[in-house]
Amino acid sequence: MRPIVFTRRLHPGEHRLLERHLLRLDTLSRRLRFGNVVNDTFVARYAETSLDVGGLVLGLFVDGEVRGVAELRFTTRDGDQAEIAFSIEPDFQGFGHGTRLFGRIVDAARNRGVRRLWLTCLTENRRILAIARRFGATVKLFGNEATAELLDQHPGQGSLTREWAEESTGQLIALIDRRRRRLAELLSPSAGASTQALS
Repeated sequence: MRPIVFTRRLHPGEHRLLERHLLRLDTLSRRLRFGNVVNDTFVARYAETSLDVGGLVLGLFVDGEVRGVAELRFTTRDGDQAEIAFSIEPDFQGFGHGTRLFGRIVDAARNRGVRRLWLTCLTENRRILAIARRFGATVKLFGNEATAELLDQHPGQGSLTREWAEESTGQLIALIDRRRRRLAELLSPSAGASTQALS
C-alpha cells in the first residue's frame, strides 16, 4: 500500500509533532539542520517555542507522522525578508520530499509579501543546495558555509492557488486520517477487552 503523503501548516499546540520529528534525526541530519551537533534537550526546547514565534512551519506527513519540516522565519519588521530551513528524516530522503517542501515554503513566502528569501547551511548539505538551485536561487560559498538566495519574489495566481490547494488538501487528509485511526482504535480487540472489563 502506498503511503499517504501530504503537507500542512503546524499550529501552536502541535509542538510534540515537531519534537518527535527532530528527535528522530540522526547526528548528521541534526548537524545539517542546525549547523552544529545538538542534544535532545536543545531539540525539545526548540520544538516547544518554534510554533509560537512569527513565521510559518510546514510539516511533511507520511502516514500521519511528521517526517520532514520546512520553516519560514521573518527577519525584518515589515516581513519583506525571511530565512528558511529544512529537515527530513534520513529514511525519507531521496523521494522528492525536499523539493515538495521547498516549493511549498517558497509559495508561502511569496504569498506573505517576502521579497528576499534565503537559507544558510553547511556546504556539505548538497541536497538542499541542489534543490535551491533548481528553484533559481543564487548559491554562494563561504568556507564550510553556503547561502542560497532568492530575490525579487512576488505572489501570483499560481502561488496563491497552489498554497490554498495544498493546505486544504492536507487539512482534509489529516481529518480523515484522524478519524480512521480513532475508528481503528475503537474496533481493536484490546479496546473491546477494555470495554468488557469496565462492564
